Amino acid sequence: MLKWSFLQIQKNRAGFPVEEVVDLTAILHTKNKDVRSANSIHVSGHLVAQREQVMISLKVTGVIILPCARTLVDVPYPLDLTLNEMMVKDLTEFTGSDDVYEMTDNQVDLMPIIEECVLVDIPMQVYATDAKKASKAGKGWVVIGQEEYYNQEQQSEDAEAPKGDPRLAALADYFKKDE
Repeated sequence: MLKWSFLQIQKNRAGFPVEEVVDLTAILHTKNKDVRSANSIHVSGHLVAQREQVMISLKVTGVIILPCARTLVDVPYPLDLTLNEMMVKDLTEFTGSDDVYEMTDNQVDLMPIIEECVLVDIPMQVYATDAKKASKAGKGWVVIGQEEYYNQEQQSEDAEAPKGDPRLAALADYFKKDE
């Protein structure tokens, strides 16, 4: 897993190499129900310890499977992220940027950082390449355009308009007779 002690990283003066393949499906699915699969996510880069902090430089690549917004078929979404983050031992002593993470129990855990960055990168909607060829009708439903929808709404409003009291129908012609 992507978790090491601060001392372990500090021993490598040139930088602690990171090269792992992780499955993020379960982690991402708890936060975003649209994620169907996120296995074989490749994480590579290095960590450099400086005093009480660790500089994190990572490249996260892979494919996430998301549902098509029109047809709900699986759509592969390519993931290619470059992360440059910082992790410190004590967040209260650090007065820098907001993009700083805190170590817990002197451990550098990269999973929360990767999870957050991947979740932010997931688009709201993806479309399959053949989504335009999708069925326009099915059993009990039909896809219609906006104009047709408004026409149907107008017709239903006209049909539901009150016709008036039938007992007063004779008065409708009253003014026509006077002229």
